[in-house]
Amino acid sequence: EGQTPGRWGPPPLTANTFDGSSHNVAVFLSQILNHFDLYGHYYPSNWSMIIAATGVLVGEAYEWAADMFHTRAAELEDIGYFLAALRKRFEDTTTDKRAEGDLLAIKQKGRMAREYVNEFRRVVSKLPLLPESLLMHLFEEGLDPKLHQACLYRGSHITLNDWYHVAIELDDGLKCLKPKLGEDIQERRSMYPVTKPPLKKKIPSVGGRGVM
Repeated sequence: EGQTPGRWGPPPLTANTFDGSSHNVAVFLSQILNHFDLYGHYYPSNWSMIIAATGVLVGEAYEWAADMFHTRAAELEDIGYFLAALRKRFEDTTTDKRAEGDLLAIKQKGRMAREYVNEFRRVVSKLPLLPESLLMHLFEEGLDPKLHQACLYRGSHITLNDWYHVAIELDDGLKCLKPKLGEDIQERRSMYPVTKPPLKKKIPSVGGRGVM
């Protein structure tokens, strides 16, 4: 019989192995966090999640984790602390700071919301441990004023993905609305054409007097 997640345990962690390469840290942490977001409630403890995460470490990264186990480091008490320590140890801080600067600079600036969302997502993928509340605030601040106001009226933005979906949906609606308003105005003008008053013709004068 097949294994039943939740009763017998979580599915295997399918993240790619990580050897400590700085250029792979963001992708690796993103895969790990995504797995625990989906299946974290199947793990009985933080310790079991840390064991699962270390199961895909190799090379220098594995040696680093083994040293932490040997010294009984405090970071082993919580999966969040453990992953933050891993990131601090192996991530290129210059790349991290550059990505944070890029994130602060991203603005919609009149382009389609889809383009803004795609760029924001691309940079966020390099900063997997930033709090979602901060990411939501930065995304909101980067929206054009009219779309931002429409999103606030819409409400129900619980997650960053909610902001993505609502912004794209409302932006598409606003883009469709503008040409429709123009067509309505043109149609009304054709229904009620503006007519100019007839010009009065002047009859030539007879005997020095003009005859109307």
